[in-house]
Amino acid sequence: MRIEPPRPTLLRRLLHPAWTNVVPLVSGRDGDDFPHAGNPGERTLQDWRLVLLARNIPCRIRTDREHGVRKLVVPAWFARRAAEEIGLYLRENRDDPVVLPAEPLRAPGAVSLPLGFMCLMILFHACTTMAFPVVGIFPGHWEPLGSAHAERMLAGEWWRAVTALTLHGNAAHVLGNAVVGGTFLVILGRQVGPGLALFLSLACGVAGNMINAVVLGPPHDSIGFSTAVFGTAGLLASVHPFVAGTVARAGPVNVSAWLFRGMHSFFVPMAAGLGLLAMLGSGGENTDLGAHLFGFCSGLVTGLPLGLFVRSHGPLARPVDRFAAWLCLLMIIVAWIVVSC
Repeated sequence: MRIEPPRPTLLRRLLHPAWTNVVPLVSGRDGDDFPHAGNPGERTLQDWRLVLLARNIPCRIRTDREHGVRKLVVPAWFARRAAEEIGLYLRENRDDPVVLPAEPLRAPGAVSLPLGFMCLMILFHACTTMAFPVVGIFPGHWEPLGSAHAERMLAGEWWRAVTALTLHGNAAHVLGNAVVGGTFLVILGRQVGPGLALFLSLACGVAGNMINAVVLGPPHDSIGFSTAVFGTAGLLASVHPFVAGTVARAGPVNVSAWLFRGMHSFFVPMAAGLGLLAMLGSGGENTDLGAHLFGFCSGLVTGLPLGLFVRSHGPLARPVDRFAAWLCLLMIIVAWIVVSC
């Protein structure tokens, strides 16, 4: 005959309540949403304990001697409320992947390098306005020696495509190019690296001057860094869709939405660049529209493979990027040395 133990009195239940393990209740309620709730670690139990204490629910962490596992126990009449509070905590702190805009790439020296180059360009312009009788150099000598004269360029004086970028007609001309060009170079330098941005800007300016000389022919002549400035604008328009996208969402791909985002990412920056070309690059008596247009197109073409490279590999390593900056400066120095020879 089995003898049932006497049931505890009400006073005993109040003074010595039964403690219930809340872990099975949590895993039972939210097991589908939180598959790891049924086997929490020590740190998780401590977090749950703090949650319950914050809600004024008495609780303890104990070791189950029979199974050798840690458990979180609460008085029996708090068990349901404790499971609900822990479930709310888990829902608020679930580790779902969050789709955020991609972090813009930040390359070291993205501001200082373009700023330094623009200061050198302004300083060089100041030198071209001064006379140096000792060496026989006067302000009027620079432009005939280094301008992008189409006839002489087609005759083989290729260096004029480089030297013309460093010459300016007056202070307003050089300051305008320095401000606008410096701004573009800083933005592009943050995405691809300042040294590479500077080198490609100069390369697009050189390409724009050479194409302009071939298309317009003699007696066309021009000076100014603005060809490189619009080359940088073209680079930005092409590179932007590759480096300024968002992290792809998990799940099935909506093809129409993907195509719309791609067209929006490409055509909006290009339209902005064309608008800039129309506002700044096509007005004025001395404005060289051809050089601006060809510089911008050179940037667009160069920016496509550049954007693919940066998207796959990121900006260049710092030593390589510095080498690109020194190579840019070396191109200008060599071009002027050839002129002097």
